[in-house]
Amino acid sequence: MRANVVGRFLFLLALVAVARSVIAEQKTFDHFQIDAISLQRGELRLQVDPGTGGRVSSVTLGEKELVFGASEKHPDNNNWGSTFWLSPQSLWGWPPVVAHDALPYRVLSFDAHSVSLESQSGGGASILKDITISSGETPRIDLNYTVRAEKDFPQVAAWEITRVPRNGLAFYPVKASTIDVPMGTVDYQLDRGEVVWQSLTATSRPPEGKLIANGAEGWLAWVSGGLLYIKSYAPVSQASMADGEGDIEVYVSDKLPYVELEVQSAARALAQGESLQWQVSWMLLELPEDLEVFSGNTKLIDLVRQTLASAS
Repeated sequence: MRANVVGRFLFLLALVAVARSVIAEQKTFDHFQIDAISLQRGELRLQVDPGTGGRVSSVTLGEKELVFGASEKHPDNNNWGSTFWLSPQSLWGWPPVVAHDALPYRVLSFDAHSVSLESQSGGGASILKDITISSGETPRIDLNYTVRAEKDFPQVAAWEITRVPRNGLAFYPVKASTIDVPMGTVDYQLDRGEVVWQSLTATSRPPEGKLIANGAEGWLAWVSGGLLYIKSYAPVSQASMADGEGDIEVYVSDKLPYVELEVQSAARALAQGESLQWQVSWMLLELPEDLEVFSGNTKLIDLVRQTLASAS
């Protein structure tokens, strides 16, 4: 009789264990079904879309939107928001690895100021994204990426692609000798051989083009609608750039009114089981009313440098 009771007790424990396992699996599956996660600190708000590549789908400061595509999502347009690819592009050609760029990410955790996401496997790697809005005089969005190798990579780098409306002014310091236009044509100015200025228009339809270069200071900036957007990252030496790539790349679409502001990490060999970690920080702030926006205005460069210095 006692043995029978013990047997029933063990059977019930087994049922509980199975139930817990099913619940855990269902909870994990449900994480793929989250439509959007919003992070906010003060007037800065960020939205992440786990169901589509864990992309950043919206960034607003007050009522002003930074990202192209929150209202442009439809079956014929996959080019919206901020996404992540492996570099160099020769690793996958085109289109990008769908597991990293467009398939659902698993949500590992989130709260009011941060979210952690994990991609599915693809292209020999999986991706972790940890996104946090940090406090400070100028709130900063830190995007930490981890590439986990599932095969040996002779060379690989991390690559962040952020799409913004095709307007305003992009500018970034470079090593002038590294500037290349590998696709189409790009209209730009090189100021004193150290800063590229790209004036972008929303009204005309420009030719498709892409400019790549080795950045001189580890930042890329864009001004539009009274906002200054800064991407900053660890500077990359010319020798460490991925083959055929730049650590700064700006793509101008001829089909839709957007521009891609792209930055890359240094490239390295990555063995199966190893990880590459990389951080990009975004800062978004209102421009002073008396600060004019035009190519060559050194006050814009000074503002970027001062903002980055105060945030370090």
